Amino acid sequence: MSRESKPSGVEWSETIPYIWNIQKLKYAIRGIKDGEHGSVERKGTGKLYLSAKNIGDNKLIISDNESLISEEDSNRITRNGFPHKGDVLFCCVGSIGKCCIYPYDYPIAFQRSVAFIQPNNRLNSSYIRYCLISDFCTQQIVNSINKSTIGGLYLNDIKELLIPFPPTEEIYSIVSFLDRKCSAIDTAIEKTKKSIEKLEEYKKAVITKTVTKGLDPNAKVKDSGVAWIGDIPEAWKTLRIKHSSWLKGRIGWDGLKSEEFIDDGPYLITGTDFNDGIVNWDTCVHITEDRYNEDKLLHVYNGDLLITKDGTVGKLAIITNAPDKVSLNSGVMIIRNNSKFKYDQQYMFYVLKSDVFTKWFDHHKKPGSTIQHLYQHQFDDFRYPFPSLAEQKNIAAYLEEKCMAIDALIVKKQEAINKWEEYKKSLVYYAVTGKIDCRNEVIE
Repeated sequence: MSRESKPSGVEWSETIPYIWNIQKLKYAIRGIKDGEHGSVERKGTGKLYLSAKNIGDNKLIISDNESLISEEDSNRITRNGFPHKGDVLFCCVGSIGKCCIYPYDYPIAFQRSVAFIQPNNRLNSSYIRYCLISDFCTQQIVNSINKSTIGGLYLNDIKELLIPFPPTEEIYSIVSFLDRKCSAIDTAIEKTKKSIEKLEEYKKAVITKTVTKGLDPNAKVKDSGVAWIGDIPEAWKTLRIKHSSWLKGRIGWDGLKSEEFIDDGPYLITGTDFNDGIVNWDTCVHITEDRYNEDKLLHVYNGDLLITKDGTVGKLAIITNAPDKVSLNSGVMIIRNNSKFKYDQQYMFYVLKSDVFTKWFDHHKKPGSTIQHLYQHQFDDFRYPFPSLAEQKNIAAYLEEKCMAIDALIVKKQEAINKWEEYKKSLVYYAVTGKIDCRNEVIE
């Protein structure tokens, strides 16, 4: 049964139920604070110091390698302000708009990127969170960010957000309805994500087995003598990558700044410009001819294999359809086949996608280091299985077909996740704007 509605007075939701109101958030909360404004020294031991990256979808995400600060710093910060159990944590810098409810009854220090919204008796935490993640508020948040000079939101911006204000008894119906529905959707999403993870693990296992054992299941094997490779076919050998490849990466770049990027000119590839083996030329920035000519050894050509050596180490791309002039930013290394030992570039791509590389890299990481880096002098000695060129081509062709089939399944599952996310987003919006009567769970 439909209920009487009235104009909402805001452009992003034409109507609301007649007995509802639209109010600013500041009139529905006790207060709002944010985290530490100063600087602190991070240590290997001490107390937690969290930031916007710890705010998940309705949960606080804390891992083993979080930033830690001294007890003295932590006490100083939490004396000035910290969230209490039930407060809404809101990202006001970085992933702006993400929020969750603080679950603990003890203080944790936060950076300034997180705001603590303290509900009053008129609204509960869950309803505030649902409003903030709904399209009713996200459009307002985007508008405020566009007007901001700090790339984020001030506390006053958050206070000025408009939210729908139903009668108190209906708030609990909305929260109960959304908790139940969103929980079921989140369970379906989580199951699908785990299924994708298993497919990714299976793909890597297939790649690893194929680049170390070949395509003949009856081939006699021998010990490769390399722990991260294991047994290989008798006719194969292992090779250090420096004997088959020319490696080159940029170390710094004389203070290259983003202000130097231009609208047209030689292309500059960074690690963010490629994924799944392909460079997206549309995202590459452009540099001047002078910058391009500073180091001709870092010019990139079709057939080159690229690997990221900083941050997310091991992302790969094979260069195809390269423009006339392409150079490489720091953080990426060129792997180019030399004339001594010929190999199929696609085969090398799969070797580096396999556990042969992953286990080698894990073995050579500096103990205790939280910063990942692929050092060229270490990578020179990376050993990998080296079959005949004909076998390499057959292996690459087999894996290309096999991985395409697995990737097609992953795409379908990701599309299902996207649909679940969109459905949840719609439910939240319809519920907090009264277009679903959550007392009866009827869509008007």
